[in-house]
Amino acid sequence: MPVFTDRTVSPAYVFDIAAATHALIQCGAAAGLYHCVNTGACSWLDIATEAARLLGREPRLAPITLESVTLRAPRPKFSALENAKLRALGIVMPTWQDALARHLRRSA
Repeated sequence: MPVFTDRTVSPAYVFDIAAATHALIQCGAAAGLYHCVNTGACSWLDIATEAARLLGREPRLAPITLESVTLRAPRPKFSALENAKLRALGIVMPTWQDALARHLRRSA
Protein backbone atom coordinates (compact mmCIF):
# COMPACT_ATOMS: atom_id res chain seq x y z
CA MET A 1 0.00 0.00 0.00
CA PRO A 2 1.46 3.40 -0.91
CA VAL A 3 1.66 5.81 2.04
CA PHE A 4 2.99 9.34 2.27
CA THR A 5 6.11 9.81 4.36
CA ASP A 6 6.18 13.58 4.07
CA ARG A 7 2.59 14.61 4.87
CA THR A 8 2.01 15.51 8.51
CA VAL A 9 -1.63 15.36 9.60
CA SER A 10 -3.78 15.36 12.72
CA PRO A 11 -6.08 12.34 12.61
CA ALA A 12 -9.55 12.74 14.10
CA TYR A 13 -11.88 9.95 15.19
CA VAL A 14 -15.53 10.82 14.60
CA PHE A 15 -16.63 9.60 18.05
CA ASP A 16 -14.04 11.88 19.68
CA ILE A 17 -15.13 14.80 17.49
CA ALA A 18 -18.75 14.24 18.50
CA ALA A 19 -17.84 14.06 22.20
CA ALA A 20 -15.77 17.26 21.97
CA THR A 21 -18.55 19.05 20.10
CA HIS A 22 -21.07 17.97 22.73
CA ALA A 23 -18.73 19.15 25.52
CA LEU A 24 -18.35 22.53 23.79
CA ILE A 25 -22.12 22.94 23.67
CA GLN A 26 -22.57 21.78 27.26
CA CYS A 27 -19.97 24.19 28.66
CA GLY A 28 -21.37 27.14 26.71
CA ALA A 29 -18.10 27.75 24.86
CA ALA A 30 -17.78 30.99 22.96
CA ALA A 31 -18.51 30.87 19.26
CA GLY A 32 -15.45 30.40 17.12
CA LEU A 33 -13.22 27.91 15.38
CA TYR A 34 -12.20 24.85 17.39
CA HIS A 35 -9.88 22.17 16.02
CA CYS A 36 -11.52 18.95 17.15
CA VAL A 37 -8.67 16.59 16.29
CA ASN A 38 -7.00 13.87 18.25
CA THR A 39 -3.85 14.86 20.10
CA GLY A 40 -0.57 14.54 18.23
CA ALA A 41 0.55 14.77 14.64
CA CYS A 42 1.92 12.06 12.39
CA SER A 43 2.59 11.02 8.82
CA TRP A 44 0.37 8.66 6.90
CA LEU A 45 3.24 6.17 7.19
CA ASP A 46 3.03 6.48 10.99
CA ILE A 47 -0.70 5.74 10.89
CA ALA A 48 -0.31 2.72 8.62
CA THR A 49 2.60 1.35 10.67
CA GLU A 50 0.68 1.76 13.93
CA ALA A 51 -2.41 0.10 12.44
CA ALA A 52 -0.33 -2.89 11.32
CA ARG A 53 1.24 -3.14 14.77
CA LEU A 54 -2.14 -3.03 16.50
CA LEU A 55 -3.47 -5.70 14.15
CA GLY A 56 -0.40 -7.88 14.68
CA ARG A 57 0.46 -7.77 11.00
CA GLU A 58 3.65 -7.12 9.12
CA PRO A 59 3.16 -3.84 7.25
CA ARG A 60 3.48 -4.06 3.47
CA LEU A 61 3.90 -0.40 2.70
CA ALA A 62 5.36 1.51 -0.20
CA PRO A 63 6.62 4.85 1.13
CA ILE A 64 5.96 7.73 -1.27
CA THR A 65 6.39 11.51 -1.20
CA LEU A 66 4.14 14.28 -2.44
CA GLU A 67 6.61 15.08 -5.20
CA SER A 68 6.48 11.50 -6.49
CA VAL A 69 2.75 11.54 -7.36
CA THR A 70 0.33 13.66 -9.35
CA LEU A 71 -2.73 14.66 -7.38
CA ARG A 72 -5.88 16.37 -8.67
CA ALA A 73 -5.43 19.16 -6.14
CA PRO A 74 -2.32 20.40 -4.34
CA ARG A 75 -1.86 19.13 -0.80
CA PRO A 76 0.24 20.75 1.92
CA LYS A 77 3.06 18.77 3.48
CA PHE A 78 2.06 20.00 6.91
CA SER A 79 -1.64 20.15 7.75
CA ALA A 80 -1.57 19.21 11.42
CA LEU A 81 -3.95 21.12 13.68
CA GLU A 82 -3.66 22.04 17.35
CA ASN A 83 -6.45 21.37 19.84
CA ALA A 84 -5.13 23.80 22.49
CA LYS A 85 -8.37 25.81 22.45
CA LEU A 86 -10.28 22.69 23.51
CA ARG A 87 -7.69 21.84 26.15
CA ALA A 88 -7.99 25.36 27.59
CA LEU A 89 -11.68 24.60 28.22
CA GLY A 90 -10.82 21.30 29.93
CA ILE A 91 -11.75 19.18 26.90
CA VAL A 92 -8.91 16.70 26.46
CA MET A 93 -8.76 14.88 23.15
CA PRO A 94 -7.27 11.37 23.23
CA THR A 95 -4.12 10.71 21.23
CA TRP A 96 -4.43 9.62 17.63
CA GLN A 97 -2.87 6.27 18.63
CA ASP A 98 -5.61 5.69 21.21
CA ALA A 99 -8.28 6.69 18.71
CA LEU A 100 -6.86 4.34 16.07
CA ALA A 101 -6.79 1.44 18.55
CA ARG A 102 -10.44 2.07 19.51
CA HIS A 103 -11.45 2.31 15.85
CA LEU A 104 -9.77 -0.98 14.99
CA ARG A 105 -11.36 -2.75 17.98
CA ARG A 106 -14.77 -1.35 16.99
CA SER A 107 -14.31 -2.44 13.37
CA ALA A 108 -13.16 -5.98 14.21
